Amino acid sequence: MRTLDLLVAVAAGAVISTSSFAANPRSFVATTGSDANNCQRASPCRSFAVAVANTDAGGEVVALDSGGYGGVTLNKSIALTAPGGVLAAVNGTITVSLANATDLVILDGLSIQNASAGIDVTATGRVELRNLRLRGNGTGINVDSAAGAVIRGSDVDIVGGYYGVYLNATNAGALNVVTFDRLRVDAAYLGIWVADRTELTVSDCVLSGRSTDSNDNYGALLNQATQAASTTVVTVRNCLVANWYVAFGSPLATGGSG
Repeated sequence: MRTLDLLVAVAAGAVISTSSFAANPRSFVATTGSDANNCQRASPCRSFAVAVANTDAGGEVVALDSGGYGGVTLNKSIALTAPGGVLAAVNGTITVSLANATDLVILDGLSIQNASAGIDVTATGRVELRNLRLRGNGTGINVDSAAGAVIRGSDVDIVGGYYGVYLNATNAGALNVVTFDRLRVDAAYLGIWVADRTELTVSDCVLSGRSTDSNDNYGALLNQATQAASTTVVTVRNCLVANWYVAFGSPLATGGSG
């Protein structure tokens, strides 16, 4: 139901019109949509950012057709999804900044490209990554969380950039728990960089580098150069690693362990 609120600013001699809508349990975006709409199925919005703002916590935003829907910051439980056959492109970063460890963000079927970081997890919570394509980002997936996060990825394809995946938990007592099934990283300088306070399990992966003669060009690099007394655990199962200057390396700082 649409309501219209009029604010009369007498001192400025102006009339400002703003519209507000009740939040939806499920919202929709489309290339023919408008961000002035209520984001319901019959009147979709144009961008993920506006659709997320009009969606209840725990709700879902669905892309109806192929097109670009812009970057967005997610600070509540929500799912961004694109059904099969729909190429929902994000030319920018999807930032996940959750307040609670029980919050859940789901990203499913999206194509994220041309950003400094395709996905940027900054705080805590749970993040599920499904059927994602990341192209031409500085870092494909960046997890630099203060309180530790739980990340589960399946069928994630990352091409290009400096880091394919960067994992770090900054605060003492924090821990990232990260699992990838069927991860592919291609043509990055560093396939997976695991920094502080992270447990990583990777299964059925392909890590293929740029094949340049560079000491930075690792398939998976375990690095604890910033935090003493920090432990990293990495488990790799059934993975193909090719075209790197060094496949796996572990330059540990004093006090770190891997």
